[in-house]
Amino acid sequence: MRFATYIVKVLVVRLRMQFFNDRVLGPDSVKVLSDALNEWLLRHGVAKQSEDAALAASVFLVLFSEGNVTVPELRAAAQKHKWLGNDALFQH
Repeated sequence: MRFATYIVKVLVVRLRMQFFNDRVLGPDSVKVLSDALNEWLLRHGVAKQSEDAALAASVFLVLFSEGNVTVPELRAAAQKHKWLGNDALFQH
């Protein structure tokens, strides 16, 4: 299992009550989240095992819960996000 997928699954369990009251994440949703997160990590040179990766995964879950349910939608929402969209924070 890819590390990003593992992070997403762990965060889903932790945040399900808060963000996903009536929504169940299936394999397709996990793949979308994992693909978007992996793309972001690669673009910014962030290690998958880092604290920044874990924080990014939690932000991606929030963005997903807000209705950004495709990779392009998550990509656009991440670009607008104060932290995820700040390229200056992630100089590589």
